[in-house]
Amino acid sequence: MEKSSIQTGNGRRRKMLLKNDNRKFIKTLSASCLKANKNRNRIAVLAIILTTILFMAVATVFQGSEETINQQSLKMAGNKYMVAVNYLAKSDAEKIKNHPDFIEAGLSRTIGTVQNRELTSVTAELMWTDENYADNTYKTLIKGNLPKKENEVACDTEVIRKLGISDKVGTKFVLKYEIDGKIAEEEMTLCGIWQGEKYEQKTQILISESFADDRSADETYTASGIFDAADNLGKHLDQVLRDSGMKPRETAHDICQGYLYQQSADGGTIFSVFISILLILAAGYLIIYNIFRISVMKDIRLYGQLKTIGASPKQIKYMVRRQGMKLLILGLPAGLILGWLVGNLLLVFAMKSSNFSEPDFVIPSLLVWAAAAVFTFVTVWISCSQPGKLAGSVSPVEALHYQEKETYKKNRQKGRTSSHRIASMALANLNRNKGKTALVVLSVSIAIILLNSVMNISQCFDEETYVRRDAIADFNVSSSAWSKSAANSEKVVPAKFVADIKEKEGVKDLGFVYYHPVDYDKETAEKKEMIRITAVNGIAASENLEEFDARRQLFGFDERALRRLKTIEGKVDYEKMNKGNYVLMAGFLSDKGEYDQEAQEFHAGDQVSLDIGGTVREYTVMAVVGAPTQLLTDYSSGGYESVILPAEQFLKIYPQTREYPIHCIFDAEEDYFASLMKYVDSYSRNNGISVMTKQKAQQDFNDITATYDASGMILALIFGIIGLLNLLNVIMTGAIARQNEFAVMRSIGMTRKQLRKLFIFEGVSYMVLVMICGTLVSGLLSVTAIKSIAASFWFSQYHFTILPALAVSILFVLFAAIMAYVVDRIYNKGNIIDNLRKVE
Repeated sequence: MEKSSIQTGNGRRRKMLLKNDNRKFIKTLSASCLKANKNRNRIAVLAIILTTILFMAVATVFQGSEETINQQSLKMAGNKYMVAVNYLAKSDAEKIKNHPDFIEAGLSRTIGTVQNRELTSVTAELMWTDENYADNTYKTLIKGNLPKKENEVACDTEVIRKLGISDKVGTKFVLKYEIDGKIAEEEMTLCGIWQGEKYEQKTQILISESFADDRSADETYTASGIFDAADNLGKHLDQVLRDSGMKPRETAHDICQGYLYQQSADGGTIFSVFISILLILAAGYLIIYNIFRISVMKDIRLYGQLKTIGASPKQIKYMVRRQGMKLLILGLPAGLILGWLVGNLLLVFAMKSSNFSEPDFVIPSLLVWAAAAVFTFVTVWISCSQPGKLAGSVSPVEALHYQEKETYKKNRQKGRTSSHRIASMALANLNRNKGKTALVVLSVSIAIILLNSVMNISQCFDEETYVRRDAIADFNVSSSAWSKSAANSEKVVPAKFVADIKEKEGVKDLGFVYYHPVDYDKETAEKKEMIRITAVNGIAASENLEEFDARRQLFGFDERALRRLKTIEGKVDYEKMNKGNYVLMAGFLSDKGEYDQEAQEFHAGDQVSLDIGGTVREYTVMAVVGAPTQLLTDYSSGGYESVILPAEQFLKIYPQTREYPIHCIFDAEEDYFASLMKYVDSYSRNNGISVMTKQKAQQDFNDITATYDASGMILALIFGIIGLLNLLNVIMTGAIARQNEFAVMRSIGMTRKQLRKLFIFEGVSYMVLVMICGTLVSGLLSVTAIKSIAASFWFSQYHFTILPALAVSILFVLFAAIMAYVVDRIYNKGNIIDNLRKVE
């Protein structure tokens, strides 16, 4: 090593060490330190893996949920196409399809509907498509090929199941269809099959182009296409039409609803991800920093000796950081892969708690992998910087005589028992280095706080509120046609079911809701079936829709159905309603079962004039009631409050609806639920009815609660492992570093049993502090953040709880005692003389 001298003020010359640039030597020394700290390395690598798992899992869930929502939005829309141009001649359709702005385009042609009795629960269209259209409308064949011959058809697996035919290519069956208003039957051959969706409400049976040409007079096509970007779709489509010689305003075209409603992450989602990243970074930093800080303290004499032979602070800092980077290289790949898998698992839970079905397995983009790796790198880099700086800043003399400073005041304690003195010593040892103690307490507390918060949220979920919205009775039977494009007159419960259920044993409180549907695709101004309020309390109703909407929906409720409504104002007397001209005004209840008082327009006692079917009738409002949406229609027309007549009066006006209610509501007598469920479920499969049961609503609620609990537990488990690893590292390094101290204690009379008790007390003391910190912060979060979050769920009622925090804290105390006991057995052994010889 080169040396030089400098002139001091008193004329003497002093030698000084020049910086040593022997990087190869520092790298070798760094590698040797790694080999000498195998236990530390294992814990550090595991901590890096867990930190990477968390970063990667958050990134995977973020990307996967966005992709899943967007893809399933398209799936609900029925196709991946961005735009479609309708009612085109074949030559024009070909022009659109071949436009260079489209990266993919396809043609289709719908000529009629399928009329097979087995398919009454779905709307099935007869359609010809080219291969591109089939692929982009989720009709990728799993067997066979698209129809080519006139007698060939292709359909999905659900259609095959409903028809009750074999799923083998070549199967023959009778197809009943309606084309141009004429119904016909033909024997067709199954030539292709694609995977259908369970509970689908609309589907297609594909035919050959020759079949369409021969049987339909309608020769119009639809051309659909995909651009390379989803922005400004309307402008892009208009340009395509102009380029093809068409006028946009005179050409029927539309944009796929799935793309209209696709959104990038909103501010709330980005904020949640940002908070998650900060939380993970903090947890990872706490353990990795603590691991290297303790390691530096343990090896502080080595760093002091290096400084005496010329190592610069920068070189020592580099040496510590290099160890961290090598451990990062070992842990990062495993963490990324495991995080990807955990992220997909959490994504399933996240999607189950939403209105979307189970997502596909997500393979994140390279950017996501890189982002997770960068965040982990930053965490490790920051975590190693401060310990490296500490190692480089200590002077050689301080390093060679280093002992952890005791920052507590020494008090003489007399008359204490041995156990009391040992407990006091344990607390004093924690007080030696408050920074180290605080890091351990914080890293473990995060897991407790997270778990308590998640469990607190799920415990706020109110089953009664959830079930009350979705199921107002054990069974609520309605037509499945409400969820598909069928005529409103078809949206009723079949007469056969109504007749059968009246005779079924075990049925109680059977009630019916009637409605006279209007087909709104016709000119409503000329429809005498429209219900209108012409006057209120003798004053003519305003014709200005901004002031008052005179149009109303009219329902008929029998007495049992009326009992399931919530009275807001007045008193409901069904017998009196039937004797006089009384009506109820009904507004729909919110998800929480609340009535919109601001939207209320009528009060009990009001006199109203109703135009029903062209005849004006005078009524008195008996009461204002709140109706669950499950007892009305799936859409709202006209003003907020609908009109309810007693069923007998309603059926006098509309006798044709007597056998066709829109809702059939009933409960099951004890021990009859299973048999009634079996009957209703069997009937619903092929008869176009939809069933909501209280049991299903309860199961949906349990699924949502379990989803939140499972997601929270997985994250809390990972954070908990990180915290416990931190504690284990502290206990283990403490046992190694303090072997001489323990030997001295034994030499002055402390027994092996007392020493073990001291060691266990120290470990338990950490967890007692964790219990206090975690429980207090959990309680504070519960009355602030959790209360606010719970209020955002319509089916929640806030409840304060810290029981999960206390329960987990007790488990952590036990873990700490066990870890301390095991570490003591491994490291604090041997005789006093041997341990004293390990001083240097």
